Amino acid sequence: MLKHAKYKLYVLDKTAPLIKGVRHLFVINLFLSIAAMGGGFIVPLFYKRFIEETILLGRLDTFVPVLAGYCLVHFGVIGIEYIKNHFNNRIRNCMTYRAKLKIWQDLFKWSFPEYERANMGDCKMYLEDDVKVLLNFSSYYTIEYLFQFATLLVCIVILFAMEWRLALFAVICIPLTSGIDSVLSRREKALNNEQRENDKDMNAWLYSSLQSWKEVKALNLQNRQKVIFVSYIKKYALYYAKWINYWTLRALIVPKIRNEFLMRFGLYFLGGLLVMNRQMSIGSLLVFATYFDMLTKAVLVVSATDADLQGKKPYLDRLLQKLEEEYPDEQGEELKTIDSIELENLSYHYPQQEALLENVSLSVRRGERIAIVGKSGCGKTTLLKLLVGLLDADGGEIRYSGLDIGNIKISSLHKRIGFILQNSRLYNMSIRENLLLVNPGAAEGDMEEACRKACILDFIKELPDGFDTVIGENGAKLSGGQRQRIALARAFLMDVDVYIFDEATSAIDQYSEKLINDAIANMGENKIVIIVAHRESSIQLCNRVIRLGEQAG
Repeated sequence: MLKHAKYKLYVLDKTAPLIKGVRHLFVINLFLSIAAMGGGFIVPLFYKRFIEETILLGRLDTFVPVLAGYCLVHFGVIGIEYIKNHFNNRIRNCMTYRAKLKIWQDLFKWSFPEYERANMGDCKMYLEDDVKVLLNFSSYYTIEYLFQFATLLVCIVILFAMEWRLALFAVICIPLTSGIDSVLSRREKALNNEQRENDKDMNAWLYSSLQSWKEVKALNLQNRQKVIFVSYIKKYALYYAKWINYWTLRALIVPKIRNEFLMRFGLYFLGGLLVMNRQMSIGSLLVFATYFDMLTKAVLVVSATDADLQGKKPYLDRLLQKLEEEYPDEQGEELKTIDSIELENLSYHYPQQEALLENVSLSVRRGERIAIVGKSGCGKTTLLKLLVGLLDADGGEIRYSGLDIGNIKISSLHKRIGFILQNSRLYNMSIRENLLLVNPGAAEGDMEEACRKACILDFIKELPDGFDTVIGENGAKLSGGQRQRIALARAFLMDVDVYIFDEATSAIDQYSEKLINDAIANMGENKIVIIVAHRESSIQLCNRVIRLGEQAG
């Protein structure tokens, strides 16, 4: 029990930042719990007076005061519990909101290698399943636990004061069944840990399978995917079957044996003998039974809470580890505009590989259009990632308008660069919403102008819902060329200084390629355009060609 108490204090200390602004509700709930506990102990006294005075002695004049006092205390406790529940909900909502927000914000502070290693299933588990444990911790594992533990102690004192022989019998039963709870909860903890790992892998696999549904159908992999899915479900069923057996024993069978067979039977059997021998009155036995029921409930809650906490410990430990992760605030200067880009002796290699880029130098001025070419695997895309800060160079310098990239806020750099990938990401929203992601305040005319530059405006206007047309997950309702042109329109709407195209036309037909090339050709002369391409038509748009492996200036 001491170990559980220390762990709860540890969790409370680590989650304290999550309840900033609502900490006073903990204190209020503590006092409300004390008041509710006091009311709970007063109610049995009305039972005793009603039986011994109103019924046995026939004093009907005591009926109204007894009934009024009982109703006042009883409904007062109900009101207190309602207020407590309201405050508990505020605390839980605050904790879970801030925990999810902290984890979500940290997801976009990772380094590029962390994204490469990320498991989508694990991220989902952190945001949903692990955070759910906090819903109960703020009340069920803390204030409610203290309330029930205090009730347990006070009940024991009162019961011993009323009849020590009955109380001794009740107390003997407590450690016996609590020990069984502890053993079963350790088994639950191990199963919860295994279940979480299986859920994590299944969520990651499911996300990947749905994202690649076209390949699954094209390669006729449905049966293979079914086999994998069934294997995850079988593991889940196996873990769940084992866990439910332990939970049933701990939460249903053991309490039933303890509360109804041992404790309640013993209470009425021994209590009845005491009444028969005139060593205890019926009213006192009723009051004892009521306090005994309170003790039984408190024992059940305390024991179940400790066991449940032990079973949920893997979730809490992972969540606390994630919440403790700290990422430094973004440092550097704000980049207002980009007039030039300079690369000097830039080098990079991936772990356990030879240098991919070595001593690359390049200078680009406003208005220039540069084509970067080279054989597959020579580092073209890697160079672009270095340019936009997704990777850190091993050596050399990257300067924007004379400022080293290391001294620039990356967020401000990205505001000045439009990066159009081969498969630019679109969201399952309307065309309008996809465009406004980069410029929420853009007017209708600005959107139309951006789409006109991207040669997609006529197509959008022909749609029945126009800009309000929902395009499906990653633009599934559009062709490859249409997706690319909407991505290009989104970049135009940002009004950036630099446009970077990473083989943006390599996966589309010649007609769509021509439209995109026309859009690139119509860009203002005050923009820097960098194109990675294999096709001659894209290269012809540029006034300079850089071949990786050759010194450029």
